[in-house]
Amino acid sequence: MKHVLPRIVFWLLFCLLTRVAAQQFSPAKNYSVGTKPVAVVVGDFNRDSRMDLAVANSKSNNVSILLGNGDGTFRPAVNYALHHPPAFVCVGDFNGDHKSDLAFADLSGTAVAVLLGKGDGSFRPPVQYDVGIVARYLIAADFNHDKKLDLLAYNEGKLSILLGNGDGTFQPPVIILFSANSPHVAVADFNGDGFPDVIGGELTGVVHEGYSGNLIAVAWKSIELFGDVLVDRIFPERFLDV
Repeated sequence: MKHVLPRIVFWLLFCLLTRVAAQQFSPAKNYSVGTKPVAVVVGDFNRDSRMDLAVANSKSNNVSILLGNGDGTFRPAVNYALHHPPAFVCVGDFNGDHKSDLAFADLSGTAVAVLLGKGDGSFRPPVQYDVGIVARYLIAADFNHDKKLDLLAYNEGKLSILLGNGDGTFQPPVIILFSANSPHVAVADFNGDGFPDVIGGELTGVVHEGYSGNLIAVAWKSIELFGDVLVDRIFPERFLDV
């Protein structure tokens, strides 16, 4: 109990400070993008050390790139066409050229689209890769520890791993059954072995299953979840919390 109390106090202070900080935001400013935006990621797409936005638009089948001015405002959106409506977007350097690339989950089929960045805020045409499942979520990470970014596509009950070749292309998918009926999964190194792990949770229940970096099922301690899975170092220790 003596170890639990400090954590409770820390968590209450964290929630209080977060609420106070939330009340200090300036009024929202709207920016025009495509039709029916469903996901957004942040990255430096033109390498000017200012954060930019990439917005996936499911109705207009495109991605809107809003380059940041560095003062919290953004330039007008530039749209890039996709072959299919996107469900999700993630960012990573898939070809090792130190330029941010984008990957999109396909809302209507079993593919992901990869747009390689040119480093000036523009992107090459999309290239499709089959993932074997109707993906609703994408995560970029180095799952086989070869210093090349891979893609994890997820839908409720299935994981699809596309190992990256390091040149912006990907190997055929490896599909793994995942019993967690969660809308999202999270990736982090939970056991400190240097490999990314995957964890998911039931919509109405608990985290009950994960995959270690070598894609072997392991048991996780059950904790209450309601919807999304969040990972962070909430408490001052060297282990990740969920």
